[in-house]
Amino acid sequence: MCDENPSDRRRRCFGHRTADAAARVDDGAVPQAPGIVIDANHEVRRDSNGNPLGGVWLPYIDAPIATYTGYLSAGGMGGVTGAKKPFAPERLKALYANHAAYLATFSAATDRLLSGRWISAQYAAAMKVAAAK
Repeated sequence: MCDENPSDRRRRCFGHRTADAAARVDDGAVPQAPGIVIDANHEVRRDSNGNPLGGVWLPYIDAPIATYTGYLSAGGMGGVTGAKKPFAPERLKALYANHAAYLATFSAATDRLLSGRWISAQYAAAMKVAAAK
């Protein structure tokens, strides 16, 4: 299931979550997001944490504890690979005074996705439970 350890399985599960959100839209409006920002060299532009700019930011990017990379290899979306590089303890302390501060940031990001209809209330709750561990 997608709510088991969502941080490490976010790419595979997010498609399921967005499809769930789209299926629940009753007014015909489907959530829209800006595309991933690509530079003149066709590389993904990244923020100060090394995470991609643009697209739909999951709470794991809005409240980062790691740098996430993803690359399309031959085969388009069938060839997505990526990695997660956790932040050093010093970086985490600079971003979040304590675990409660991290959870507050993560929860606000999750609530933004929920209000934008990108995820269901069920997934929002599961993501918050996983983040609290």
